[in-house]
Amino acid sequence: KEKKEKENFLTFKDYYNSKNFLKIKNIVKDSYVLPVNIDPAKLIFNDIKVLGGYFQFYPLSFKKNFEEIIKGELDINKSKKNEFDKSGHRLYAFVNNPNDLKINLDKTKEMGAQFVISTIKLNHDDLLSICENCNGQTDIHLYSIN
Repeated sequence: KEKKEKENFLTFKDYYNSKNFLKIKNIVKDSYVLPVNIDPAKLIFNDIKVLGGYFQFYPLSFKKNFEEIIKGELDINKSKKNEFDKSGHRLYAFVNNPNDLKINLDKTKEMGAQFVISTIKLNHDDLLSICENCNGQTDIHLYSIN
């Protein structure tokens, strides 16, 4: 019974999935990436630079700048807005509707990101698809910001 229960959990190796992020690292090199609907730790673990993440300490000005990136999404998701306002540690990007992206891509570029990586396909005129279903993973999509 215990063995069967363990089979239902991801291993450390499976969660961080280094083999599948190698292709992405080779594309983005040392550029910054905005992770959307994906745990930024997966990217950080695989030596991919990210905007956002889970931080113990950082300047309040950084949080305010990051908020400008996701403000459009926060405005239509009160639960996420409340979580963002109350939690000082999590700076995560998300989308409510992948066909109506409200992420401020100009601010994203201003803060240094050249790419967006997402667990869902995103549709926006300023995103150029680089790799959909990267390495056969249906939940990894990479875009460059135009």
